[in-house]
Amino acid sequence: MELSLGDMRLYNELVDMVIDHLHDDKASLVACSLTSRMWRNSSQYHLLDSITLLGVTSERGLEAFLAQAQQSSRIRHYVRELRIYGEGSWFGKYNAAELRQLCFGPKSLHSLAQMPALRRLFLYDLLWDSRRDGPSGLPLIRRVGICWVLEKLVLQHVTSSRFQDPGQIHHGVYAQDILDILSFFSEIKVLCFDTPRFEVDGCEASPPHVEDNFLQLQFPPRLRISSLIADPDALDNIRSSMAYNMLDRVCRFNDLHSFRVRIKPGDIEAVSHFVSMRAHSIRHYQLDMSAHLALARYGKHTGIVDTIYSHIFQAQRRRSRPSAYPRVPTSKPSSSARPATRLTASGNTSSSRSLSCPTRCGASLSAPT
Repeated sequence: MELSLGDMRLYNELVDMVIDHLHDDKASLVACSLTSRMWRNSSQYHLLDSITLLGVTSERGLEAFLAQAQQSSRIRHYVRELRIYGEGSWFGKYNAAELRQLCFGPKSLHSLAQMPALRRLFLYDLLWDSRRDGPSGLPLIRRVGICWVLEKLVLQHVTSSRFQDPGQIHHGVYAQDILDILSFFSEIKVLCFDTPRFEVDGCEASPPHVEDNFLQLQFPPRLRISSLIADPDALDNIRSSMAYNMLDRVCRFNDLHSFRVRIKPGDIEAVSHFVSMRAHSIRHYQLDMSAHLALARYGKHTGIVDTIYSHIFQAQRRRSRPSAYPRVPTSKPSSSARPATRLTASGNTSSSRSLSCPTRCGASLSAPT
């Protein structure tokens, strides 16, 4: 019996509904993909949703994946989440030439930008080298034609290849290398920034020269970030301040609405300055002060919260202050008003108590004690 065009359309929709219920059952999806060509397309839509890669040059690494993506348009259009894990520990295992091949470079990131469905990118323990691809790779950085929008970008322990030189015993990342990665994007909904040993180029210089080197950094001109989760690891207050100043300049547009940070000893001044610069747009704060609470007792950490909260309160007072010019009445309902600011401080404590600090602007503060 031959099916009409309408019957085939209904049949396809029923197949999609059945396979959609199996989205988290990999074995069943593999069996369905072997049934027919139509079932294969619907099954691979879920099978290829999230891909995990091990390394860059290994058999299950990034380069092998990109080679398959060039041959299969289905991979380019179905992969929506990509997780790339580094090779592990590099110390003493490879020479300089082999180490350069293990790095993640501009051409690889540019190839990922050509995948239209990719929306979530996770980079773990990778080596980044802006000069890995030679002169042909440098023009790809800060290229105007690239407009890559991501729902989530995770940079966790991404290390600059220059830290792998002989005599370097710590993992670390340079500010310009992070900025080179971010220059490929036009919008990031959620940015997770967790770096080991943050450094400005010229790490051996004295603090005044470090600040001069910071002024020479090249920032992405068009990046918009909605939510920021930050945990930079700096050796001193100067580098901590440089890390948050870099994040402040990266979030130059007033689109940052959520800020989550793990505050370590020496970061309080840098975080307070960041909050004072971005409090006019941020609506949700989450502060992890476990490092401070491990040393403080009997509520002595509340001054840390008060310092940051004062910036939020002052910014909200400026925002709620009546204008000197009369406002033009609008027909928008009151429900369209922006929500109240929420500040949550957390830490590893045996008991907690909610401290309510009502203000004219409706902001609330909760902190464990």
